[in-house]
Amino acid sequence: MISGCDQKQWDNNKRVVDQSVVSPSPQGQIAFSIPDSVNYDLKFFKNLGDSILRAYSYQQHQIIDFDLKNHQFLKVYQLDFEGPESVLMPDGIYFHTTDSTFIHTNDTDYVGLLDEEFKPRNKFFFEIEEDSFMVDGKYIQASPITYAVHDLAYFPFLYHDHVFYFQVVSSSNNWLQYRIPYLVGLQESNNKYFKLRPADYLKYEVPNNPLDAFCIGHLGQIIYSFTNHSQLIDYSSELMHSIGSRYSSTGNITFHEANSQTRDYERDFQSFQWDEAYLNILYDPYQELYYRVFKHAGKDDHEHRHQADWSLIITDTDFNILKEVSFKGMEYDFHSLIPSKYGLLISKHNTQNLKIDENNLVFDIFKF
Repeated sequence: MISGCDQKQWDNNKRVVDQSVVSPSPQGQIAFSIPDSVNYDLKFFKNLGDSILRAYSYQQHQIIDFDLKNHQFLKVYQLDFEGPESVLMPDGIYFHTTDSTFIHTNDTDYVGLLDEEFKPRNKFFFEIEEDSFMVDGKYIQASPITYAVHDLAYFPFLYHDHVFYFQVVSSSNNWLQYRIPYLVGLQESNNKYFKLRPADYLKYEVPNNPLDAFCIGHLGQIIYSFTNHSQLIDYSSELMHSIGSRYSSTGNITFHEANSQTRDYERDFQSFQWDEAYLNILYDPYQELYYRVFKHAGKDDHEHRHQADWSLIITDTDFNILKEVSFKGMEYDFHSLIPSKYGLLISKHNTQNLKIDENNLVFDIFKF
């Protein structure tokens, strides 16, 4: 699975089943009343066994449980800031099971393990080899990164089969300086490096957006989605699949035309907000479907990315496109999509919606 850069294999036998573009109606809704002790702005949602919906609050350093079956708030766990069982405030958190939680802070070289009471129990240290990443013919230092900011970006880390999977970015102070479409699998023995990318990935001076997306697929494999490209990679076969949006104005590579000029940080960040982009990929084991999130281009250069319309490209496990469903901007949070036996839960917590209900956590339910 460790592969060289700039290779491209194409799956040219795609079977298009429907590919219709529709605006879906929810099949139901789940609403949780939020107590005063809990901040409504929660991150890293995880469905644990269709009984508990768990999330983390950056603002209050809390872990919150909700009852999925009965649509009720269950419990809040206050993590210690100080003392012998203090928990360093994480940049990312992964709820593996009800009694195992992994946390990571970006300026550390380990992943921490919390037990069922969210007390620190172990640390897993890692090291990335200095010659692991090459950009423009030279090696650069890169670091694993995880973070969740509704107003900016969402890039979690994952754990599967004794391996931690992280997106990597340049260690430079300007993290937009280098596009590194790489993923690293950190483990006790040898790390795994995932470096395949489309041959034309660096052909154009596209917006410098290193924040791609990935998920664990139906075979336990890595599925990697490029933010600025219609292709995604199935690392079980090392095939690239064309899963492009019909709303894309640019074909294979998405970019804002103004950014073909000499780039600078301000222009890069503007394109990060304004441009069309593929922002998320996830597998739904209940419906045996993949979902790829596509954010449409902004209507003007000052539009926030969460004000933009977006769509969901739906495929089967062979990556045949079934349909693309579209959503209006500011109604949902396209970073908070949660598969469940009840259907796909999509959060209505969009930070750009001035009518947001801060007393309730609301998800619409969709089945495709």
